[in-house]
Amino acid sequence: MEGEVVTPPPAPVERGWPRAAALFLASIFNPGLFAVPYLAMLAGLPVRRRRAWLMGALMALMALGAVGERTGLWWAERGWALLVGGWFVALTLSRPAAAFLPRALGALVGAGAVAGALMITRADAWATLNSQMVAVVQAASDVWSPGLKGQYPEADVAAMLKQIADVQIMLFPAVVALSTLSALGVAWWLYVWLGHDSDQGLLPLREFRFSDHLVWVIIGGLVLWLLGVKRAGINVMIFMGALYALRGAAVVSYFGVGQSFGGAAMVMIALLLLPQAVLMAILVIGLGDTWLDLRGKARAMTSVT
Repeated sequence: MEGEVVTPPPAPVERGWPRAAALFLASIFNPGLFAVPYLAMLAGLPVRRRRAWLMGALMALMALGAVGERTGLWWAERGWALLVGGWFVALTLSRPAAAFLPRALGALVGAGAVAGALMITRADAWATLNSQMVAVVQAASDVWSPGLKGQYPEADVAAMLKQIADVQIMLFPAVVALSTLSALGVAWWLYVWLGHDSDQGLLPLREFRFSDHLVWVIIGGLVLWLLGVKRAGINVMIFMGALYALRGAAVVSYFGVGQSFGGAAMVMIALLLLPQAVLMAILVIGLGDTWLDLRGKARAMTSVT
């Protein structure tokens, strides 16, 4: 009818569980890393649904009843997760309107500062933790060693396993930070879903972004590496490089690449055949988005037309 206002249908809402599932895979299946922050969220934030507490009971069993020897590393993992969860809850209470990622990064920085201060006050803490990391990596190498020795010369296997172990130990801080960030995303998604009946606790990949000022962090890591503080510099660059690669993937996803079945198949083939080239490309796109703001310009052009 003439003069009738036609309301467009609401845009479809994407399911949120695939984002949480992807982050769960990135968290390296460590139960303490997402169980302890989830329990901290239940204790410090409002909860509207009883089922969230039922999940909390399961999380407590996962965090405290996990199978394995309770060594210093076991306690260190859960202490670290508690620090991160506590900081995240505090930042959520003080900045409830803030997006997830700024609060999560702030929690990592706050927990890192506290953990660093504890390491300084106890001179043997880092040496003990480092020796236990070496033991864990060595145990993993012992598992792989028999199978590899049947295919390669024993000397080559020993050299290869030593190189892998050295890299794992070198990059341990960056790996822990990235897996903790992923686990914190899983915990937050579960809290919002179970406690508030929404599976939109995490934004879609195409909306992933963070403050442009964080480019100075990766530059700082490069400066540390050039000044000879190689382990700190490399870990900072690896952590920020992963975030910028994810930002590059978000830009690519925003423009529709890989969203169709054919496009996704092409992306997977490219990753299998040229993984380093693909990762470098999305890293460059993510870094470039700091200055170019490709998605913002695309939205501006769309609004004009």
